[in-house]
Amino acid sequence: MTSDNIFIVHLDDDEIDTVRRAGQLIGKTLTNVLHDFVIEQAERTIEDAEMCQEMAVAESVYYDDDRSEKDCLWDRSYLL
Repeated sequence: MTSDNIFIVHLDDDEIDTVRRAGQLIGKTLTNVLHDFVIEQAERTIEDAEMCQEMAVAESVYYDDDRSEKDCLWDRSYLL
């Protein structure tokens, strides 16, 4: 069972006009445009984070054992 949640989004007049215009161009309401954008961005962020984590693991295997722990931590924080 899922439930609907309500979020309050603060936009200035120019931002609202931009979202409304986008909605009019694609035939969607302001709420649907915001919803679709948020979900799309969240999915993209998850994909990017997973890819970075996979790259960090692959690079940690690639590096020699003589690298310092500090260097490895720096590389990992840089990727994320």
